[in-house]
Amino acid sequence: METNEGAKELFKLTTLTGYRNNGREHIFPSDASLDWFIRKNRGHLIKNNALLMPTGRKLINQDAFDLAVIEIGKIAAEKYR
Repeated sequence: METNEGAKELFKLTTLTGYRNNGREHIFPSDASLDWFIRKNRGHLIKNNALLMPTGRKLINQDAFDLAVIEIGKIAAEKYR
């Protein structure tokens, strides 16, 4: 990965509150709801590079997290067919 590509990826990282307040309030109406989702799906989120802790605090890769939310939602919907 080139240096510029790495920098672009870093710009996709945001705090949990920043992610939620960036147009995702309809999915996660509170910080607590986002925290619960992360606790319940932590393994899936880490595996898909959606949740990272490069400095010891949780950061969200916005693009990867959005895709993970959709994928996890599909899995949940399949269970209720």
